[in-house]
Amino acid sequence: MDQSRVLIVEDEENERTGLGEIINSWGYTAATAADGQEGYEKVSTWSPSIVITDLKMP
Repeated sequence: MDQSRVLIVEDEENERTGLGEIINSWGYTAATAADGQEGYEKVSTWSPSIVITDLKMP
């Protein structure tokens, strides 16, 4: 299975956690961030293959 890294940036904890669990169940490695700043930091250090983000965050 592909070891692609997926970063999920979402302020709603339930949605962030649920989506991460689904992506992990598909065989990908998922990480999450609760806001844009945390997402930026993870992109800089973790180098995800793709970022899924909520566009309307506080």
